[in-house]
Amino acid sequence: VLDAHGNQVIFKGSGGQVGFIDLATGRMDIKSSTADQQMRFQGNDDGVAINALVLDMANGGRATFNEQIIAQSSITTNRLNIINGTSPYIEFTEGTDVVQMGVDNGGFWIRQNGLAGGDEISISSSGNLQVNHDAGFAGIVNITNNTTSTSSTTGALRVAGGAGITENLNVGGNIVVTGDLTVEGSQVTLNTTA
Repeated sequence: VLDAHGNQVIFKGSGGQVGFIDLATGRMDIKSSTADQQMRFQGNDDGVAINALVLDMANGGRATFNEQIIAQSSITTNRLNIINGTSPYIEFTEGTDVVQMGVDNGGFWIRQNGLAGGDEISISSSGNLQVNHDAGFAGIVNITNNTTSTSSTTGALRVAGGAGITENLNVGGNIVVTGDLTVEGSQVTLNTTA
């Protein structure tokens, strides 16, 4: 039994006081006495000594966990910084559904359930967006790039397959057809200003 009549349990080493437990506030505060020193929670993992948790006081109490962090409720933060030497990512699991988000070579990617064909959505380090599956837009898609089209593979909008358009198509410039033109309406009206 430790009976801290003075409301403190003090820990000393050969060099003097290194920390203490303070009970003066009515709660139990564990404090390090030496500036910028780490506090370590160590254990034995199958015969191997580990640092289960390291609190770095030189970096505002930065916490480094040796393994996973499991939260039964929400985690609230104004910044989540994930540092890993190679391709760090976050994984979300709900039942059998798995979604991963990560970075690689300066780009950002999202994958779902390990689908074949690589990333579902990726943004390269130069800002190029690639979507490898169907995409639906409920709002307006506005393309501000003004690259001129001189063929079926150039321009600000390039479609490798066919294009289905339910409503009217209004073109402000010329229409160039390199293949056959088939009109299936009951009436064709051509208005020229030449």
